[in-house]
Amino acid sequence: MRKEMPKIDLRTATNLFVEHREEIRAAFGRAVRQALLEHKRAGNPIAISENGSIIWIAPEDIKTDQE
Repeated sequence: MRKEMPKIDLRTATNLFVEHREEIRAAFGRAVRQALLEHKRAGNPIAISENGSIIWIAPEDIKTDQE
């Protein structure tokens, strides 16, 4: 038996993102910093986009705010 998904008012959902943008931005920043630290500690490079090209950053060159 398949259940129907509840209807979501997209205006309300959009407003939640706007209302909580600073908390969302802070959480996103923490997640990115954590991912960079984990890559660096594990010795894994990261890929970034620069001027339309993919650039690989070696683990020892990953900049973190804990340095």
